[in-house]
Amino acid sequence: MLNELLMIFLGLIVGSITGLIPGLHINNVCTIIIGASSFLLQHFSGLELSIFITSTAITHTFLDSIPSIFLGAPSSDSDALVVLPGHKMLLQGRGKEAVILTVIGSLFSLVLSVALLPFLIILFRTIYPFVKDWTGLILLVASMLIIFRGNNRMMSLLFFLFSGILGVVGFEKLDSDALMPMLSGLFGVSILLLSINGNAAIPEQRNGTRIRISKKHMMKGVGGATFASAIAAFLPGFGNAQAAILAQSVIGRMSTEGTLMLLGGINTANMAISVATLLAIDKARNGAMTTINELVGINADIAFNIIGAALVAGGIAVWLAKKYSEKFSMIIRKIDYKKLITSIIVLIIATALFSSGAKGLLLLMTATAIGISASLLNVAKNNLMGCLILPVVLYFFGIA
Repeated sequence: MLNELLMIFLGLIVGSITGLIPGLHINNVCTIIIGASSFLLQHFSGLELSIFITSTAITHTFLDSIPSIFLGAPSSDSDALVVLPGHKMLLQGRGKEAVILTVIGSLFSLVLSVALLPFLIILFRTIYPFVKDWTGLILLVASMLIIFRGNNRMMSLLFFLFSGILGVVGFEKLDSDALMPMLSGLFGVSILLLSINGNAAIPEQRNGTRIRISKKHMMKGVGGATFASAIAAFLPGFGNAQAAILAQSVIGRMSTEGTLMLLGGINTANMAISVATLLAIDKARNGAMTTINELVGINADIAFNIIGAALVAGGIAVWLAKKYSEKFSMIIRKIDYKKLITSIIVLIIATALFSSGAKGLLLLMTATAIGISASLLNVAKNNLMGCLILPVVLYFFGIA
């Protein structure tokens, strides 16, 4: 028991690092663990390493909204959707509240997902044979829902296609390395540049954490996150961002607060529901579950232990998120806004160059131009998720 608690504690530390530093991800940790597994397994059991991975992953999902909201620097697909509503609340002096909303979404969605695991295992085993070959069509329908829910449908379609083509080319040239520069350009740098141009300044951040959200929108947010995560964990090629957009289309209009709860809860719930997917159909839908499956395999006892670790880590991560957001709120107000934004943009450019080279920089610049154009023409940013959806649709239809 002592070793398991130590692994949770170490996971909280490593998850804090990956969650707070843009560009780092749980998959980076998993890659290191797999590479060093022969050495690590001489000193730790497979279960202990699995608990460490789970704790790291869960902590990461509770904290990764902080750089997205305060810095406008997304590190994953669903984080990209957090940038716009999060930045909006930041400029209202409610940055800390925005973080807490995502954290509440994470906690409630985690608990609900764990409660639903027995039902989901049965459901996945029952319906998987009937839907596994229909992913492309489901994504195509989801795309149409995204495009036609807006007012300017023609412009929405155009920007969906623009970003989709960008995604096809980006993944063809850079594979998974395309994700960071593409999302940072579409959802990060483009918003930051417009903020500078508009002479925006970060107002004093409110100290209180009073959450202003109706029970209706809270239930929509948590329920939507769990629904979206079940889709993302179950269907191949269906990422958290695509599932989030589908959930929003099904649920209907939501407040900014409800949207942040939904987006905050998706990654966390996905980690829990991925356990059900692995148990039910022997499919690992994320890097953490893939690593756990390689290290120790999966059975009911292993699942019980990693779910317990997830709940413990999630409870502590709520406190960590509150403390970290307080620090960010205090620091960010003391820094010159234009200098801060300029530094963040330089950091994103450097990261794109380091991870993807000249092609990554070109992808970042093109994505930024598309993102700025969408904002100037009042096209909903959700349509820019075509960068992830269109490549998957084409893949499942055998076109690319």
